[in-house]
Amino acid sequence: MQANESRRATRRRIQVILPAEVANSLQEMIPVRQRSAFVSEAVEQSLMAAGRRRAIDAAFGAWRDKDYPLLNSPEDIEIWRDAIWAGEDPDEALRSAYRKKVRPKRAPTTVKASRSKASGSRSRAAR
Repeated sequence: MQANESRRATRRRIQVILPAEVANSLQEMIPVRQRSAFVSEAVEQSLMAAGRRRAIDAAFGAWRDKDYPLLNSPEDIEIWRDAIWAGEDPDEALRSAYRKKVRPKRAPTTVKASRSKASGSRSRAAR
């Protein structure tokens, strides 16, 4: 009996007014002994969503682009996330990826360029 009493102590009855259409759907779809649990779960999910919205609103403006200049694209965010999941330093992962992106590529040496240099030196020598 103690378990039943403690369960009652952690529960509380409240009165809630529902639109007739919602109440009818609830009665049709959910068996009598399962309605409280169903409504409780639905309210809990809605409260969590409301809490997330409140947290997002409170944090608005906390993230500034100048504080995270390397997070400019979805690919950058993916690198950041993957580094965190792998237990690596996300800042270093982004810097490494950025260095790979902006590292200047060396122009390949072409045969034409070396021939034109050689022919240019001949023409000078011929003068």
